[in-house]
Formats: sequence, structure tokens, C-alpha cells
Amino acid sequence: MFRIENAKSALVVGGGRGIGLGIVYQLLRKFPEVEVYATYRSAERALGLLELETQYANRLHPIVCDPLSESDLKTLASTIKLKHKNMGLVVIASGILHRPGGAPEKSLRNIDLEQLQEVFQVNAFVTPLVAKHMKNLISRSEPSAFISLSAMVGSIEDNELGGWYGYRASKTALNMFLKTIAIELKRSGFKAQVGAIHPGTTKTELSAKFVDTVQHKVWEPQDAADNILQVIDNLSPDETGFFKNWDANTIPW
Repeated sequence: MFRIENAKSALVVGGGRGIGLGIVYQLLRKFPEVEVYATYRSAERALGLLELETQYANRLHPIVCDPLSESDLKTLASTIKLKHKNMGLVVIASGILHRPGGAPEKSLRNIDLEQLQEVFQVNAFVTPLVAKHMKNLISRSEPSAFISLSAMVGSIEDNELGGWYGYRASKTALNMFLKTIAIELKRSGFKAQVGAIHPGTTKTELSAKFVDTVQHKVWEPQDAADNILQVIDNLSPDETGFFKNWDANTIPW
């Protein structure tokens, strides 16, 4: 059974801001035995992470990494391996709603190939690439967790409103990647718990344009991060290949 407190190391991909930064903060605050590696792409957009490094210099290791670059991911894995043979927890928090200057597609007439490609790259393709390069750092004998932040709108069964074509479909693709990764690792003898977690609507750059219009609960990034870590820390033994809400309830695929 995986427990975060037993993980000697954790990796947060997309830890420079938003929910990813919140996860980094909560890991450092709540789990003093865990060393945290956090990737970011631009120092200008990761000031909060770099400030945290001054407070947790011995436990926090910010690393510049483009998660869509296999050479960067290979370097990241090598850097971590120098100190940790096994990675206990991997959380992928990178994601976009639309490309810069664009908007979510409300109709077929809004479909733009370049935006679809960029949204799929960030939301869906990062996860299998990270899994490919981190697999050799995941212990076969010790419990671990490999988690990606998904979205309820990626549920095909839950889709009753339509719209948001690229974001919905990219998160659906992400969910399939995670389900397939879960099957491969289990068949290969890993004790890894793999799954997707919907963090709920959170005040981030991604949600900035619509967050004031929603009627349900809106989370601060650190609170959303706390919810996510609680879900991870309360998984049932051998539970893998799952799609869960921030409150630990299962979301239909």
C-alpha cells in the first residue's frame, strides 16, 4: 500500500505555478522526510517555486525541463538517479485550456488544427513521455504512485454540454494513456498505483477567464493540492488504473 510519507522522493512535473506549485508546497510542508524535484520551463513564470527553494534548500530541487523534450526528460531522470534509485511519487500537473491568444472551442467552426495539436501535446502526450523516462526510477518491489491531473470534462459519459473540443478530447486521451500505463506496469510486476485525478475548479491561469461564472466550489491552488494528496494517500491497496474526483469519488470514463 502506497503512503506518501514512505516515499523518499517525489517528482512534480509542472511545479512552477498553479496546482503543481501547490502540490510542491504541500509535500514540503506535510511530509518532511520527502525530497521534492519540481520541473519548470521558465524562471520568470516560476518565481514562487524558486522562492520556496530558499526555504527548503535541502529538500527542494527545481529543475528546468520541457516535458515534451525527450532529451530534457532523459537528463531529468539521470539527475534524479544520481541521488535516488527509486522514485516514490510522480505527479504530472502540466496542462492548458487553449493556446495563447485562443479560446476553448464552443463549436465546430472554432476548430483550429494548430490549437488542437498544442493542447493534445501538453495535456495528453506529456504523461506517456514522462512515464517512459521515469519507469526505470520506479521500484518494482516498493509501492509507488504515478498520477496525472485530468479533468471531469474528459469523461465521455459525463459530457452532456458539448463544447471545449480540444480540452475535453485531450483529457480523454490522457485518461486512456494512464489506464494503459497502469496495465503495463502491473503486468511487469510493479507495485505502482497509476491514475487520473480531477482537482476541481481551481483559481489558476487556466481557469482565469471563467472561474467567476461557476456556481460550484472554487479552490485555491494549495487547497486543491491538499485534496489531491489526500486522494493519493488514501488509495486502497493495489488500486490502479483509476479516474477520481478531488473528493476521492470515482468518475466514469
